[in-house]
Amino acid sequence: MLTLLFVLTVGGYLYYNLTFVQHQGRYLFPALIPIGLAFAIGWWQVMDRIKDVTARLLARSTRDFAPWLDQAQLIGFALIFIYLARLDLVALQRYIIPNLSA
Repeated sequence: MLTLLFVLTVGGYLYYNLTFVQHQGRYLFPALIPIGLAFAIGWWQVMDRIKDVTARLLARSTRDFAPWLDQAQLIGFALIFIYLARLDLVALQRYIIPNLSA
């Protein structure tokens, strides 16, 4: 269903830009949900692979690091999105708001 939403949104965007000259990003707003979900799933997969590599490196240890690796994966995932929220604020304060008056 999300793939269909994404394809229909991109198709509508292409239709509007081929029919009229309207290069507006607002036509892509309905596709933000599937794009964001794909982004989050992609980062989760990256973090999962990092966890697997770390688990293989720590496999010979006498301690069980599995719960710690799960927590580290969640913390890393949260830190990615905290960084992205900070990036949004920096872009807003340094680039978007100063250029609104120009």
